[in-house]
Amino acid sequence: MDFSDIFRGPAPKSLPTSSSALATPAAPSSAHKRKADPSSPPQPPTFRPPKLPRTSSPSRSPPTPAATIDDNNDKDNGDNEEDDPRFFGDGLSSHDRHVLDLVDSAETAIDLTHLDPPALKHLLVRLDKSVLLNQEMRAKYPSDPSKFLASELDLDSDLRAVALLATAPALYRQATQLDAPGKIVGMLAHENPDIALAAVEVLAELLDDDVINPLADHDLEEIDDDQGNSPAEVLEGIRGFVDAMLAADFMSLFESAFRQAWTDAEMTADEKDEALAKYLGLLDALLAVDVTMAARITSDSTLVELLMDLAKGMYGVVSAYAVELIAVVVQNSKRARRKVMVDIKGGMATVLKLISTFRKRDPTDADHAEYLSNLFDILCSSLMTEPKVQRAFREEEGFELMLMLIKARKLARTRAVRVLNYATLPILGQDGDGDDNDHMWIRGSRQSGMPLFCQGGRRHWDQKKLAKAYKADYSPTSDEEHITSVLVNLMRALSLGTCPPSLRADVAECAARVLAKFAEDEHAKLIQLVSRFATTCTSYLDRLERGGFTLNQLGVLLAMVVRESSECGEYCARALLPAARVEVEQLRRVVEASVGRVGANDADEDEGGEDMRGLVEVVQALETSQRSA
Repeated sequence: MDFSDIFRGPAPKSLPTSSSALATPAAPSSAHKRKADPSSPPQPPTFRPPKLPRTSSPSRSPPTPAATIDDNNDKDNGDNEEDDPRFFGDGLSSHDRHVLDLVDSAETAIDLTHLDPPALKHLLVRLDKSVLLNQEMRAKYPSDPSKFLASELDLDSDLRAVALLATAPALYRQATQLDAPGKIVGMLAHENPDIALAAVEVLAELLDDDVINPLADHDLEEIDDDQGNSPAEVLEGIRGFVDAMLAADFMSLFESAFRQAWTDAEMTADEKDEALAKYLGLLDALLAVDVTMAARITSDSTLVELLMDLAKGMYGVVSAYAVELIAVVVQNSKRARRKVMVDIKGGMATVLKLISTFRKRDPTDADHAEYLSNLFDILCSSLMTEPKVQRAFREEEGFELMLMLIKARKLARTRAVRVLNYATLPILGQDGDGDDNDHMWIRGSRQSGMPLFCQGGRRHWDQKKLAKAYKADYSPTSDEEHITSVLVNLMRALSLGTCPPSLRADVAECAARVLAKFAEDEHAKLIQLVSRFATTCTSYLDRLERGGFTLNQLGVLLAMVVRESSECGEYCARALLPAARVEVEQLRRVVEASVGRVGANDADEDEGGEDMRGLVEVVQALETSQRSA
């Protein structure tokens, strides 16, 4: 042996060829090998997409640390295993590494404290690359979430970074041109519900009141862009952004993601409430930005039904928010009013049932009181314009419930009187499909209006008590207006003569009972009516601040009673009006003012307008008879 060979190092191993690199390594000893059951092929594990951590800032998440191997625990593969280059790869193909290089090359330093067009474009390009990488990793490793978790974290971070657009409203138009709305809306369909929720949060941030209100109020000081857009132009750009969202199939994708979050059995109750509140917040923002959104929600989706289902639940953040949005929708869409109260099975019954829980108790806090107010707003908005809703209200015993609330003298009583006013408005025949049921409310209005009006001193005592107990939540003047309006609505309906022949006997009986109330007990109720008219008339000069509407309604009601009962008319002209120091001329001026208001505002002048003008003639005749006497 040559002694020089002892000091010569081992020859370097040559790199394996491509074929050898791909060759199957030698199998380990049978003593260390698990035996597989050949009868059952391996099955990919089922999994839920990993939950992503919530990030408070839009900065990109730090890279995931590389995995390490503890060599001390690996003794099965020989002493020289670490020298084999096959065990030093990253597990990625050349195409995967190329995609990662593209993403890394986009990570250039950029100042996000002041978003400008280049920075906006950079954010959207980075979002595109993160979406592409996540799609490829999910397609490559569909059954191993750990392989695409890092790409999903980056996608979440890059998606939230687009929320920086809210700091630069002038760039919304450019963002629309770069298809930012479509990119964000597309994330609503992502397999991971946390990514869909992140898209909802970003859209809600971009349409937040803090972004829209300064523009709508025209108090934005300066627009920080090179083109110097005006607030109106910037607001138009935001509306264009919303239109692009809707064009990207937003309604369908949003509703699908919303329902998925609602039915997700793996969420805790708190997590589900938080997620649903964020979906409702985005819907709220859209309703504030676009006034036509209420009609679109009603016609292009089943979101109204979903909101009604959420409202049925026990009182909480989600149910209260759902009720608030239903109130907004019905106030802005005639079709929504019918859908909520008539077309949806049990819609009216649901609203009345929720209101009935306040019959014997008051709201516990301000939010609870707002919840109650929203429920009554839903009723009033629907009743004042829709005869079919009035019919549903009567069929579901709405009059009876309102009377129970009034007798209970809780906070709900202050809203119940307003509901009775709108429930008795004479809007019959407007939809051309009226029938006998359209006049069912005449009996209800008599049963509810007359007791309220005839309470006299007890009513005023209740008003003082309610004003002291509820302060800002109650107005005696408004309460008086609604009580008087119920009687005016009743008298107007009885005198229109539009009821079908099958109900004429019932209407005539109802009219006789109402007039008898004013004549009984030596005209006590008529005396009360004249006294109230005289008292209100003394504050005629400040009617614009308080009492103006009530004065008009009292004058109309008194004129109607005089027209329907000659006995009451003679008694007023001969004794009551002179005793109250009220001239018939004052009554005529009040009625003429009311007729002028009806002629200017009422669309249905054939019935209501002609009837009101006839009242002026009645008062003129009364004035003539008083002068001749």
